[in-house]
Amino acid sequence: MSAIQCKTLIDVEVLQLNTDRFIRTIIVGKRAENDPLSNSVVLLLDDDNMVKGKNGDGLVYYDFKWDGSGNEATRYQQRKIPEIVANETTWEGSWTIEWNMVPIRTLGVTTHEAVYGSYTTLISGGVKTAGIEADTVEGETKLTAALSESATIEQAGKRTIGPFDCSGMTGHSCCLMIKHKVRDSDKKGRAIQCYTDYREDTEKHKALINSRGKKIFIFENHKGRISKDPKVVGDWPQGIADTEPDFHDWIQDGGGLSDGQMRLIHGEDWQPPGQI
Repeated sequence: MSAIQCKTLIDVEVLQLNTDRFIRTIIVGKRAENDPLSNSVVLLLDDDNMVKGKNGDGLVYYDFKWDGSGNEATRYQQRKIPEIVANETTWEGSWTIEWNMVPIRTLGVTTHEAVYGSYTTLISGGVKTAGIEADTVEGETKLTAALSESATIEQAGKRTIGPFDCSGMTGHSCCLMIKHKVRDSDKKGRAIQCYTDYREDTEKHKALINSRGKKIFIFENHKGRISKDPKVVGDWPQGIADTEPDFHDWIQDGGGLSDGQMRLIHGEDWQPPGQI
């Protein structure tokens, strides 16, 4: 069965059989070279906002071959970071993760500006941490050594980049080191970028999932087929339920139901807000 067929089936069954009919279905696909963010390295953090990587050893891998153009990335290419999808806020030793209903598009800084500018300046997309984390002595030493190396522009063509040893580093420092090492644009006119997220075994990942509402993940392989059983994850933000007055406003404002799901619930005549 294809992932799209599975989603359609589950959408109908949720509406007909489940009292929690506003649960969302999301197709989770494998990364591919033609993805819009295929130029991004994913930085997986622990609950202290330190880079751990997918194996927990601080090593960060790029999933593809870097298809270099042979030219240094322009200032605009360097600044075109991925969207900010969530923000971390801290107060009196506590933290919260707030999901952005509409991802925030913003320009970051160039590698040069990040080296000589403010530590809190945006250099990556994904989750924006509170920015109070700091490198360990080991991490700071590695970053200093990396930045002392002369920047080089590699010849055009595909090459392997990484893995990058970001153990002891914050996401900001890890991304800065990667961007210093990979200075050329790819053949699609994109600079290397970083997407910050939390490891699945962290409390912050759980909070991020819950802040997006209850959902069913449908896992898709490169051929568009189901790769493993769908999984129910998350919960309604702050215990919200479909009986609460504000719930429907939350849904209408971008709670994440697809247009197809909304038409299943409200009828085929339903139109997205602003398009009626």
